[in-house]
Amino acid sequence: MKKYGEIVRMIVMFFCITLLFTVKMNAVEDTVYVSEEQAKIAIQQEMSIEDVQVGTYPFKVRYRNEEGAEIEKTFMITVRGDNTVAFDDELMDAENIEISSMEAFSFTSADWIEQSKASSWNKKTGEKIPIVSVNTSKIKLEQGQYVISFANANGREISTNVTITEKKGDSTKDPNANILNLIVPWHNLQGVKGITLTLIGIVFIISPLVIMLYQYRVVLTLTQKIKHLFEDEEE
Repeated sequence: MKKYGEIVRMIVMFFCITLLFTVKMNAVEDTVYVSEEQAKIAIQQEMSIEDVQVGTYPFKVRYRNEEGAEIEKTFMITVRGDNTVAFDDELMDAENIEISSMEAFSFTSADWIEQSKASSWNKKTGEKIPIVSVNTSKIKLEQGQYVISFANANGREISTNVTITEKKGDSTKDPNANILNLIVPWHNLQGVKGITLTLIGIVFIISPLVIMLYQYRVVLTLTQKIKHLFEDEEE
């Protein structure tokens, strides 16, 4: 539920920022500037003070030329992030992220894309280019920093950093954690070693039950044979 709450909060924040940004940009569009250069400067100033998502956006502005005539023109303004990479007219961006090992274990490709805000677009038209694949092969479910890669529909790729932290929650908050730690204390180990030890632990736990069932069956069989012997003697 916490995860979904964070997603809802992010969506609400995004729409609020977009709405505020649109209102301010409308104010820019309604202003008639004294020159084309001043119009560009005004847009860049507004972009610099707003938390705008990366991408390329069209802005319609009005200004006066040297003859004093009013001109209306649309500029394509590109917002870049710290990790934005350019491939000719295509741009890609993805933020560095920090998550727990439990989150990483349950993440789907869509979750990785959403969490890192991975995106791709054409800087001339502003058209979005879908992110079609996520490469998580270098990520391990243990603490550390790893690299994740995203590819768009045109085969362009971008990589960013993923920091894996400890599992969220502890044994005092999760009643199942105490039980699991007592039964299989090494269950949180990753890789082949962890899986092997966990399987050995499970076999070790189940073995006495199997033996008891086998002994019960043997005793039951012997009891039936003895019963039949006494019945034969009585006849």
